[in-house]
Amino acid sequence: MKHKNHVELPGLIVVATAKYLIDFYDIPKNKLHIITLDSALWKGTKKIPELPNAYDPTNINDRFEQVFA
Repeated sequence: MKHKNHVELPGLIVVATAKYLIDFYDIPKNKLHIITLDSALWKGTKKIPELPNAYDPTNINDRFEQVFA
């Protein structure tokens, strides 16, 4: 909400779960990936450095070949 991205509740649950896994189970941030079609969630995760990377497979820069190659 702070960055004017109105993310839906399921998206917030995904982000909160990812943050929990990073903080409490010491999963490295670069080993956890969020795949989403929610553009507000995707944009929001780009603005908060503590969150893992989020990818939108419909975005040309987030194609599977670009991200995981």
